[in-house]
Amino acid sequence: MRILVVDDDATLVSLLKRYFQMKYSTEASIETALNGKDALEIFDRFEPELVILDHMMPKMDGMHVLDEMRKRPNGKNVKILIYSAFDLRREAGAHGANAFMQKPATVDQMQAAIDRMLAGK
Repeated sequence: MRILVVDDDATLVSLLKRYFQMKYSTEASIETALNGKDALEIFDRFEPELVILDHMMPKMDGMHVLDEMRKRPNGKNVKILIYSAFDLRREAGAHGANAFMQKPATVDQMQAAIDRMLAGK
């Protein structure tokens, strides 16, 4: 599975990357970005199957990144989870997110949301 983790918090990105490496072992290839602009460049090259996307970021917020990802040929089928400190569930859904999480959330809660999303629920 190809996973793209996007957040301006480098510590959180590192923790999530390490978590997914342990969870999926050799089955996962993981790329990271610290802002929306870099995320889109990686998205085009890497063609992830799963994107974990923060909403509040410099250069381009998560909803704008989500919109841009969905416009791309490889953006139609990718599963995207967006998260925010604010309850943006409806907005995230309207922009094409497959799942939304409100911070603070545990890694277990995030994994449960990812599992539901990947199962098509």
